[in-house]
Amino acid sequence: MKLCVTILAAGKSERFGSQKLVADYKGKPMLQWVIDRVAFLKAHRKALIVNPTWKEIRENFQLRDVEVLYNLNYEEGIASSVRTAISAGAAEHCDTVMILLGDMPEVRPEVMEKVLEEARTSDKPIVAAYFGDTKGFPTLVKSPVFPDVLSLRGDEGIRQIIEEKPELLHRVLIDDPRIVKDVDHDGRV
Repeated sequence: MKLCVTILAAGKSERFGSQKLVADYKGKPMLQWVIDRVAFLKAHRKALIVNPTWKEIRENFQLRDVEVLYNLNYEEGIASSVRTAISAGAAEHCDTVMILLGDMPEVRPEVMEKVLEEARTSDKPIVAAYFGDTKGFPTLVKSPVFPDVLSLRGDEGIRQIIEEKPELLHRVLIDDPRIVKDVDHDGRV
């Protein structure tokens, strides 16, 4: 498996009311938690998908070995960031792309490892963490579904493919509600 890891962080933070990624979360910017949590992963490439406002907040973060990629179509919604992630992974000849969200600081490294472990043995092209019946993160996408992902549009991501073709999905059951919750308006998960 040639792995690329991506953190989606190109949202507009409209519901949050301010720039969510720099919001203090347990003593550091929310996005920094996600960057720090992927630092241990062995991957061909680690990328952070951002919008052009990144230039205004960049100095708040230590990127480690994470590369910044701009999604200039971010106003279209999350599908544009997912397409950016898959395109970048394909350009690096990665056959698997792990997707995380920049506003989910509580997804633990052990969960990432468990999803990766199951992806190595599953013949399904989408492997995703689930809490009960709810899809969470991380989500891994393998190259056989890259064309499907590149055709996504709007403000919904991989879930569109899962709903249309549930047979492509391998669920990894995780007994931790934090894998399905982003940070809400008042900073709580």
